[in-house]
Amino acid sequence: MIVQSTNFGGSSIVRCGVHTGTHNYGAHIHQFPEVVVVLEGSIESTCDGITETANAGDVIVISPFRIHSTYTPEYCKILISVFSNDFVSEFFDDKTIYLNAGSTVFHPSPAVFAYFCENHTPELARRFTVERRRSDYRTLKATLYAVLDEYFRKYTPSEKPIVTSALSATLLYISEHFREDLSLGSVAEALGYRPGYLSHCLDVLPGIRFPDLLGAMRVEYAKTLLSQTEVPLIDIAMDSGFPTERTFYRAFARFAGVTPGTYRASLKNG
Repeated sequence: MIVQSTNFGGSSIVRCGVHTGTHNYGAHIHQFPEVVVVLEGSIESTCDGITETANAGDVIVISPFRIHSTYTPEYCKILISVFSNDFVSEFFDDKTIYLNAGSTVFHPSPAVFAYFCENHTPELARRFTVERRRSDYRTLKATLYAVLDEYFRKYTPSEKPIVTSALSATLLYISEHFREDLSLGSVAEALGYRPGYLSHCLDVLPGIRFPDLLGAMRVEYAKTLLSQTEVPLIDIAMDSGFPTERTFYRAFARFAGVTPGTYRASLKNG
């Protein structure tokens, strides 16, 4: 499982991109909500172990902190938008985490689908990120509201939150301090919680334990160093927060599926 640390923290953020051909992405988790619009073909989306197929004209809505993955049987063209909770605060917030209610896939009205595709573009998202123009902010927000309003009219989220802001605070703290010597006890002390309570908060995320979160974030950071530098592997291990080169190799093989050396070689070979 991958923890996308780049999608932790921040406000008024929209990251948007179009993917064509295949989009096979293993199990991952992030703090922000995600909307996937299927423009052509089909894609399989798995959220918390339940797999659904989304075809052209469908939309996939993934709530924050849900373990999800995607697989393309043949071909797809999809628009993926990941955005901070405050961008659509009436639907999501940083203090409460909700399970997806019902299906994560739905078929919006043709008018809403066309409106979203025409106005929610990667170019507009990039321009907003750089220039922060209010007109771009309103357009991006309006498109998300249109889709999410239809989705939540069909599938009402659980009225009972999974957990309070402790989980959000924990994941954010780990994403900011993963290169340090961390333990569940040290994180709990830094945030003012009891270790047992923090462990209970993490238990609501199926299949995730504190060492998994920490190791996955460190491996993701190591991948960046491997792709951008030529420094020795032992230095990358230490800079990523691993106590020894051996633990680095074991964690990297577990979360990346290959050794660090093989991963670096694959980047060089294209």
